[in-house]
Amino acid sequence: MDNVVEEAMKALAAERAAAAAAARAQAEEAEQADEDAGQGGDHQQQEREQPDQAEEPRAVLESIETQLTEAVRSDQGVWQRCYELMHEVEEGKMYASAGYKSFTQWVNTMAARVGCHVSVLWARFKAGRTYSEYAARAQAAGREVPQLDTVKISPDTIKLCSTVAGADAATMDHLLDKSLAGELSRADLRAAARAKKAQNPEAEAATRHSAAADQAARAAQAAGQDTDEQKERQQRQKLELTAAQIVIALKRSTDWIGDPDTGKYIERKCRCFTEFRADTGSSHAARRFDLLCVETLTAAERDTVVIRGVEIKVSKSDLEQDHKMQEYTAFCDAFYIAVPDVPEMIQTAEAIRLPAWGLITVAGSGALKIIHAAALQPGLMRDKTIAAALIKLM
Repeated sequence: MDNVVEEAMKALAAERAAAAAAARAQAEEAEQADEDAGQGGDHQQQEREQPDQAEEPRAVLESIETQLTEAVRSDQGVWQRCYELMHEVEEGKMYASAGYKSFTQWVNTMAARVGCHVSVLWARFKAGRTYSEYAARAQAAGREVPQLDTVKISPDTIKLCSTVAGADAATMDHLLDKSLAGELSRADLRAAARAKKAQNPEAEAATRHSAAADQAARAAQAAGQDTDEQKERQQRQKLELTAAQIVIALKRSTDWIGDPDTGKYIERKCRCFTEFRADTGSSHAARRFDLLCVETLTAAERDTVVIRGVEIKVSKSDLEQDHKMQEYTAFCDAFYIAVPDVPEMIQTAEAIRLPAWGLITVAGSGALKIIHAAALQPGLMRDKTIAAALIKLM
């Protein structure tokens, strides 16, 4: 009897142990499932957050664009704020988040959106950069100068100081010190700039190259290497393609203008002008179209003309440093950039052009290729262009 009870007790204990083991296993599985679910939830949360993180630079850029628009339109002399916002976009390459290929392309777009001359934005940006360099030199020398946002001089004053000083940093610092102290007026600086230009125009052009660039060029020559400028000059000589040759190619062919309209009773004519003056009103010197074409070939109605402006560039550096092209669009219906048929020039032009601008390449043989056709967007000042063209024909 005792043996039977003992065997029953052992069987019961074994059942309980098995049940406990099963319970522990079930608990572990549930815990693992919860952990996996938590990780999955975290992963899903990360996936949900990732687009927000990707969109963050674009959102910041949009905020900057809104602030920049307000700063330009406020008409309260807040040029320093314009510089700070533009500097943030350039330094962080934030323009890329919106699909722009270069800082210049973004600036051109902003000028069109705000409704101001692009030279206004560039003037404020360059003035801020110049003053920041001046402040950095002063700090390195242990001198205190006003913070950028408290400066009371204009971008024009800073530009005039740069024109007079050239690449001489010491002269630049001296002129800015005097200007900040109110000891030099813009009239004084303009007079000094005119005197310098009249005294030695070649020296004035030479000062556009910084001392650092000259030193780098000498070092490269000493090492037996060609500088970028030398390489570019050699490339142009090899191509033997000049702006004048591009003008000839554009005048010889009307393919770049587009297909003639088939409407009746329209007299088909085309007249090209070179070095056509366009008074933008944004500076003392007027801008000039390298080529301006006034035509009725693509006119849709009688007694109407289509105005096509072309900016010609045969140098990569000239193309990159030209910050005035957007201003031409107000004086024509369609705007183009024309460059030699060289990959480097095409890529550079692509990086700065706006979607509405046309792009034309010209080979050494004179053959034209239309990379992008220009969109017709009648400029606000086109009537001035028509009047100027009529005066030329009188």
